Amino acid sequence: MNQLISGASEPLMSKHLLAANNSIPNRYGRLLGSLALSLCALSSWMQPVNAEGSRTLYPSTAPTGSSRANLEWRTNLYGNLVKRRTLLKVYANQGEYILLGSSAVEQGSGDILVYNPNTFTGNVGDENIPGTPDFKCSTQPNKKPGQGYISSRALELAGPQSVDGTANTTGYIPCYYKAPSTGVYNVVMYGPIGGDSGADGGPTGELDMGSPNNFNSTQGSTVAAWDVTVRSSDPKSTTDINGRLFSYYLALFTGNNGRPLNFPIYPITTDGYKYKVELRGLDPNGFVIFGNQVGFFDSDGKTPLYHDILGQDSQISNPDGNTKLARPQYGTFFNPIDSTVLSYIDLYATDGRYDGTGVPSSPVTPEVKDLKFTGTAGANNSSFGTGGTFTFDSKEKGNYEIVISLDGVNYDPTKAQNRSLRGIMAAVGVQSVFWNGKDNSGKDFPVGTNYKVRVKVHSGEYHFPLLDAENNFTGGPTITMLNGTNPLGNTTAFYDDRGYTTIGGINVGTPGAVLCGVGQPSPTFSNTISGFNTESNNRKFGQSGNQGNPGKKCDPAGSFGDTKGLDIWTYFPASAQDSQLNIIDSKLTISGTLYKDNDGNSKFDSAEPTVPAGITVKLINPTDNSVIATTTTNEYGAYIFTGVTSNTNYQVQIDPNDSKIPTGFFLSTPKNLTFKVTTDSLSNQNFGFNVYQVSLDAGKVIINEAFYKETGATADTNDEFIEIYNASNSIANLSYWKLMDGNLIQNNIDGINGIDSITSKSSPYLFPNGTTLAPGKYAVIWIGKNNPNHQSPKATVQAWLEQTPKLNNDGDDIWLYDNQNQIVDYIAYGSGSEVNTPPPTFLNLWNSTYQSALAGALSGQSISLTKNGLDGNTSACWEPTTSAIAKTQGCTNYLPTRNTDTTGKYKTSVGANNNDPAKLVLVKRITKINGAEVTEYVDDTTSAKKNDDNDPNWPNSNSGFSTFLRGAINGGKVKPGDELEYTIYFLSSGEGAIKNVNICDLVPNNSSFVDNAFASGSGIALQIGSTTNLTNANDSDRGQYLAPGTAAPGTCNKVDILNGVTPPNALSAAQNTTGAVLVNVINGSTTLPDAAPGSLPYGFIRFHVKVK
Repeated sequence: MNQLISGASEPLMSKHLLAANNSIPNRYGRLLGSLALSLCALSSWMQPVNAEGSRTLYPSTAPTGSSRANLEWRTNLYGNLVKRRTLLKVYANQGEYILLGSSAVEQGSGDILVYNPNTFTGNVGDENIPGTPDFKCSTQPNKKPGQGYISSRALELAGPQSVDGTANTTGYIPCYYKAPSTGVYNVVMYGPIGGDSGADGGPTGELDMGSPNNFNSTQGSTVAAWDVTVRSSDPKSTTDINGRLFSYYLALFTGNNGRPLNFPIYPITTDGYKYKVELRGLDPNGFVIFGNQVGFFDSDGKTPLYHDILGQDSQISNPDGNTKLARPQYGTFFNPIDSTVLSYIDLYATDGRYDGTGVPSSPVTPEVKDLKFTGTAGANNSSFGTGGTFTFDSKEKGNYEIVISLDGVNYDPTKAQNRSLRGIMAAVGVQSVFWNGKDNSGKDFPVGTNYKVRVKVHSGEYHFPLLDAENNFTGGPTITMLNGTNPLGNTTAFYDDRGYTTIGGINVGTPGAVLCGVGQPSPTFSNTISGFNTESNNRKFGQSGNQGNPGKKCDPAGSFGDTKGLDIWTYFPASAQDSQLNIIDSKLTISGTLYKDNDGNSKFDSAEPTVPAGITVKLINPTDNSVIATTTTNEYGAYIFTGVTSNTNYQVQIDPNDSKIPTGFFLSTPKNLTFKVTTDSLSNQNFGFNVYQVSLDAGKVIINEAFYKETGATADTNDEFIEIYNASNSIANLSYWKLMDGNLIQNNIDGINGIDSITSKSSPYLFPNGTTLAPGKYAVIWIGKNNPNHQSPKATVQAWLEQTPKLNNDGDDIWLYDNQNQIVDYIAYGSGSEVNTPPPTFLNLWNSTYQSALAGALSGQSISLTKNGLDGNTSACWEPTTSAIAKTQGCTNYLPTRNTDTTGKYKTSVGANNNDPAKLVLVKRITKINGAEVTEYVDDTTSAKKNDDNDPNWPNSNSGFSTFLRGAINGGKVKPGDELEYTIYFLSSGEGAIKNVNICDLVPNNSSFVDNAFASGSGIALQIGSTTNLTNANDSDRGQYLAPGTAAPGTCNKVDILNGVTPPNALSAAQNTTGAVLVNVINGSTTLPDAAPGSLPYGFIRFHVKVK
């Protein structure tokens, strides 16, 4: 059925109507009959054939007790990095057929999409997917009923019929795509809910798929059975070409715990090492399978962690210690790999960037040589506490591990008294690694000679991160190297489930003790040198059955794997290279480092990067300012002065204008450090630099409103606030972000020591750890105290700084920084001493053209961004709230700002949308048949607009469904002469009132409009509060009937509820074949109010038709 809906500006309203079905004619009875015959024909026994897909993972020979995990495609993220979706890859030669099927095809929005080779961009795990696929199963040319739909376990096991349908006739009828070129194709499987949902699906976990919910819309965002099979160019062929299908990450969902998985997968590393990974009873719930070179990153975001990470929830968000997920890297196949594919596999670096194409046909053997140490005291000698540099030559890229052994016998990389240095070799050849002279506990390595050092490099390093895998009660997975003889053993791997200290000095758990969780593994870590046999159950953890999944960090009921990323890894080692070094007790020294102060705390954390070499450092006598010595920093930003005298005052100085300091770097610490050397060397005389950098969250999280014209002078009455808005589509993690009315990069702060800043200190407001802001939500930071007058009920995050008025009425600046001191957003208003040094113009963070006008707010009036959440980085789109001056300043997409205050004291929209976000909801029902009222109340549960009748702003909706919405969706069987009444219910459900709403509805096919349904010449009724009968003529009232062959006014566009606007033009006379009802619900001078208490934001339109 086609409907017509129109709206006009302020704002434009457009909405699809829910189609009420009057069963004219009864097409559905015929369709159901043919469907029943098809199901009957498919119920017979089928001979299994090979295929690639869910049948590969869940064969008829699967171990007893095995369960099934559905494939997922949804919008959520794991660790704010890896999308919870499965992007399948399949290699095909030109002319070969790709055969496709799933249990979600023809169920709701379930579909299968194929994209030609080399059409995707972006990092692995966050690919940019083209808007239009090259093939869709739903639009298969000459598509047959049920084509592509796997409707039973028997069809899953049987695999696809031949393309022409003449062979393997007991299999499912596949969709198929003939490869136009040779390469790797991308395949997307949508569940019945489509591709834009973050909701859980409804997996049953059933291996035998006995429940019908494996084949209907209950699957939601998941797919239970699926198939991607390659066959030759012969359409009669039933020979599957296996080993072609793979993915870089598999998002899977069992739906519950107590559903163990037992399938194998076949990953391959970028340097050609092939593995078989058998899950062997792993019992997660929702999880992602992938492999990479590092597992997880330490807090510096570049060093392999070789430990687990501990997230806050089931999405592994905000891991403790600022540790980080690493992106997927390795292709994971579903069968032993077809060697033809190798030269076409894309390679990815550890940060997810594309890094070339082609895996070697034979694994690369690692080789390391020429390990050397150059200390600060010359040769292999290092002055106590100063370290030095290791160099070695690696034949291949990969991972390295250097261990300095305290006793020369124990090379345990995790021992506190040893020191391990681990990292990634991005290129072959000579590698250079800096050591700061400390052991793993952070203490200086003691004075001594001939300390033994060992370096190993790894090829084929494979990490198998388990994300939120609650239980592993049988000890899997088993990992087996397939194409080499590993000196450690072909089933050897490593794990370490103990707490640790990050590079940044933050403890995760209790260092050395097992992490939290029920069912901790025993032993808690594998042998750090020789590993463990993955065929054993050493890594057994968690609980048996459906338990252990509260989804909250360290919950007492949580199994060991809950909210964690658990790492297990293996590699092929090179023969170790050894060397020696000496720590000497030289004369007293002064040393330090020049570093980039990422977190803005003016303290050097080892995870923070250092500045480039060659910056001059002077040692000065503070008595007469004479220069005692001069040196320059090395490649690690370090400097040292030797031969200093005990019990003497010194000063170390750098020139902030030194030409070697990179452009945009500014000292965050004093340029002079004065101190006294007593009887010990002095280290950590560090100089920090801040740098202007724009955060990756810029434009996503924005400063949206500010209130500086306070109405009270004390902290109790100070009502100043700053509002922040998440304009993105994903949750923003605000942990340790900073808010300040000052420039933290150049230390330009309001007043002496920040006394005039919003915190009354030189330090900013710091968002607490774990603070998150959901999409479309607001955070409000009040400058005054927490009391009933300083509240924003609609804000999801609030804080109170408990200060007297601090935002200067004549002018000030507001800065939002992320936890790396990078600028997320900046605004300024007015002028004066409290408008500090702005960010450089090349960052394009602020155009100050109209900044002075923003100081004109009245008492109680805020300044607001328009449009709400649309940050154009310009003062042109800011205005004193409700003043409309931004309209005259040339603001693109301007909308008037609004006042949500109900007291009459303020002009603000604190914690709410600045621009009257209106929303119109429409629901259509059949409310009478032949004069008899339809008294039922039907909840739509299947259509694309199924949530509209559950909107909480409908009247009498306390039960979750409104009793105002009387009527049926389906009128049942009707006969010629029957008369039906249609009711279109409308609701203003947004935060703002609606103007200029026209609703048009086509008279259904095979029926005619009843002219006198409500009175003579009146076939239309409108209710807003009271009911008014409208005439059919185009006169002064709000209703009009457009007879067949009459064109509609320009405000009414034709809308197809199945396919959208087609096209967005007014209904033409030729298109109007049945007649149409047009009602001007709200004109330009009146409004349909928002859904605030006491308003009347709803009503209905009615008309009658007679069945022909």
